[in-house]
Amino acid sequence: MSKHTVPLAIVGAGPNGLAAAWAARRRGIEAVVLDRNPQAGGAWQHMWPAMRCLSPRQFDATPDGHVSRGSHEFASAQEVCEQWQQFARRQHFSLALGTKVHRIAAANEGFVLQLDADVVVATRVIVATGEFDAPTCASLAPDLRQLPHGVVHARDLLPDRLRGLGRVIVVGAGNSAAQVLSAAVHAGARVSLCARTVPGHASAWKSGILSHARFALSGLDLKVWSLSSRCQLRAPLMDPALLQLLGNGVVQRFGAVVEVFEGGVRTAQGERLTADLVVLATGYRRDLDLVSDCDALGPSSFPTHKRGVSVRHPGLGYAGLPCARTLRSGFLRGAKGDAVALVGALLRGVPLFGQD
Repeated sequence: MSKHTVPLAIVGAGPNGLAAAWAARRRGIEAVVLDRNPQAGGAWQHMWPAMRCLSPRQFDATPDGHVSRGSHEFASAQEVCEQWQQFARRQHFSLALGTKVHRIAAANEGFVLQLDADVVVATRVIVATGEFDAPTCASLAPDLRQLPHGVVHARDLLPDRLRGLGRVIVVGAGNSAAQVLSAAVHAGARVSLCARTVPGHASAWKSGILSHARFALSGLDLKVWSLSSRCQLRAPLMDPALLQLLGNGVVQRFGAVVEVFEGGVRTAQGERLTADLVVLATGYRRDLDLVSDCDALGPSSFPTHKRGVSVRHPGLGYAGLPCARTLRSGFLRGAKGDAVALVGALLRGVPLFGQD
């Protein structure tokens, strides 16, 4: 087993991890970025390629100012993935791809990262595993590898699979559910929605001066205008399609699902619904199991932090947390600003070698 010592290790080569590597370089630190995937891009490379971002692509530039390519106002998941992979290639970061970090432990010299066969010792660590790193189905299907035939999580849904289907059931009422509903209806399927509640539609981003003003305001520190009450740990429902399809009767709604089986679901009201395909748009969780031995995790396994820095270890940070600093935090448009602030905070907590 070999041992490597680095000033900063970043776990996750998605947008937030890559932005953190960029911010660190500006401060004179060459970070090593570790990711279990064979390519950079984070969860975006696993998402349904047609999924759209929640804000116009012009506001979701990489830290070096490059915007994703495409004709639609809102970038697709595939376009975002390509955008950040190109960013990684331009910057020539030190990437250790195909490398899974199993555990992070605090030590006298900083932190010890346990890999498959190696150990990395880092003075500082940034965990950027991402909000969409691990798809979840809660109690419906704890193990996605054992889903019944005819049931798929939205992350693994290929657009071609919707073609020629008679009936599709979508479980969930978030942005992913809205886009799957629209695609299934467009493909000619009869679609039903199963959800405990349907949230109201948040105000959409629009082109023009107002969108630029909104973007500017979203970058204000939450403390400045007491905006903390407006910040949400979950993305609001931005796509109005879900409410429109329900309102005009194109999509029929049922209650919460308590069981999935081959080709169908059972609702809390005891209804057994069958379909050619069941799509679980039940969300994701942030995979922080690797820090459970050394850091304090709050409700819903969320890290206990102050503006992205662990309250227990001043050298441990979390990139991409919603509501960490601004209303942009947790979104692509907030990756650069949060990364710059987080790296600065970690340097104050644990100075560079040779500094006071």
